[in-house]
Amino acid sequence: MTVCDQGAKAGVGYQISAAELAALSAADSSSVAASQVGARASVAVDAGTEASAAVEVRTEASTTEGSTVAPFSATYRVYYEDTDCGGIVYHSNYLKFCERCRSDFVRVKLKFDQQEHLSAEKQGFVVSHITARFARPARLNDVLTVTYVPLVVKAARHEVYQEITNEQGELLFASTVRLAYVDFTKGTPMPIPAALKQAINELVPKVLPTLRC
Repeated sequence: MTVCDQGAKAGVGYQISAAELAALSAADSSSVAASQVGARASVAVDAGTEASAAVEVRTEASTTEGSTVAPFSATYRVYYEDTDCGGIVYHSNYLKFCERCRSDFVRVKLKFDQQEHLSAEKQGFVVSHITARFARPARLNDVLTVTYVPLVVKAARHEVYQEITNEQGELLFASTVRLAYVDFTKGTPMPIPAALKQAINELVPKVLPTLRC
């Protein structure tokens, strides 16, 4: 199995109807609340390196009373290629930063090799819906913190909340993303594999964050 937001890579056109997703979601009425995990992992990507950048994984004890599962976050620097002629990040590139964070979440937290599972089983997540808020512009050379919080895991869909903040902690971008799990060969939705579903469910916080989008 794999987690892949870009279904087009598989060369399949997806036509996922609301009825199909509803039918699969109805098969699973389990609670989205999961066991508490008292740690937070963050990924720091050295901004001065290329594709071979070293990734440092840090864990910190959670101090939130009642305890919630701390969100996953990763940092990325804004390069020239990310900006428009005004020197600010082009609007669609916020989605790219969020996708990079989702990929790092899968690799670091879920321990899944996307390419391996894509090649072997040709299954994965594709984006079916996004609600987004553009709060402030990110600028050239800014270091951005992108956060990933799993919200809901159902039979064939996964909903996520993501934020992008700058070094001053100011909100730049926020979004909720609905991901549908599909069979890339058939181009149709299918149930999320049990092991993957359980791994995500264990990271859903009992106390959900305030959604700022």
